[in-house]
Amino acid sequence: MNSHRFYQPFVIKNTDLERYAFNLMQYFLDKEDYAIINFEEKILENFNHDYYNIIYIYNAPLINDVNIETLLEKLDLLKKRLRKQFLLFNQNILVLGTNCTIDFSKVDIPDNVDFINVSERSFLNKSGIIRQIYPQLISYPLDLSFEILTYRLNEIGIAYAQNIKKIFNKNHFLINLFLLLAIFIINYILPMISRYLIMTKEGLANHQYYTLLTNNLVDVNLISIILSGFFILSFGIRLEKIYGSLRFLGIIFITMIFSNAFLLAFINSDTYVIGFTPIIYTYVGSFIYVILIFRRFLAYMLKRILVFNVLLIFLMFILGDVVSLVSLIGAFISGFIASFIIGIPKAKNKNITHRLIAAVFTVILVTLLVSIGLK
Repeated sequence: MNSHRFYQPFVIKNTDLERYAFNLMQYFLDKEDYAIINFEEKILENFNHDYYNIIYIYNAPLINDVNIETLLEKLDLLKKRLRKQFLLFNQNILVLGTNCTIDFSKVDIPDNVDFINVSERSFLNKSGIIRQIYPQLISYPLDLSFEILTYRLNEIGIAYAQNIKKIFNKNHFLINLFLLLAIFIINYILPMISRYLIMTKEGLANHQYYTLLTNNLVDVNLISIILSGFFILSFGIRLEKIYGSLRFLGIIFITMIFSNAFLLAFINSDTYVIGFTPIIYTYVGSFIYVILIFRRFLAYMLKRILVFNVLLIFLMFILGDVVSLVSLIGAFISGFIASFIIGIPKAKNKNITHRLIAAVFTVILVTLLVSIGLK
């Protein structure tokens, strides 16, 4: 016997309550950089917001205990979906109840969930959360017609898509080509200068700190040079198109310095020749940062990247290649930290204060690592 499944299309009800809810939605899309992840349920995301990464505009009635149980069940399902689909574990959810008569101060609300009764426009000004975090909402026009709302929401959606396209498709690639050319010239055209570029304890003791940058450009292994060239031309250029040339150059500089200082502190040797291959893990760390900022589009890739790299690190641990393992770990950590410090242009990065603190901490850490390595 054949079974048939029928889907009932979502229809927007032409009511004052529905219009009010969509006006609220438009505010968060327009002024607070949120995006829609569930149009029917009016669930919005800004995964990088300092306070609430999820806004849930709840239109269903909240007038008795049964309604409360239904809301809590939906919140539980929402949390599970956020963890599974978007790898969002620090969930902070704000529920805006537009059809509410219950006093939520007497309801046991789950952790990391706040509720505001906004069933009347005047209630917005009474909420401390609204006054502190979303003050523009108090005076924002919330009486637009469905016709104007349709136009505005469509306009915001198009602008959002265009902004994402600009972020991911900058016409930048020169830094990666320069890196590829520098590696080729140093190792095959002017190999006699390579001994001046390799990081050694003696050289650093004589204040040759530039070798913290140049050390990764020297390589004696043809296979690793070919591998580095492949990743530069594929993965590296893609990242440069996201970050832009100057920011990408800053990430590479920070990573080279940090990873070489990391190697110096944890590996006891007189000479360190590791080549550019470990810096490929800078690309991995940088791309993971991109995924976290744009996890709505890229979260499914994070699981594959993490599984692959955990297996690779485990393989190196088994084979006993300690130098390569330490170099990769240092490059991965510094790639992520450097990406956070530099930031992605026109993206919803963390605020400038956090990035400056991270930059100061990185400078202090590199200084300590070099000091430890030279002792």
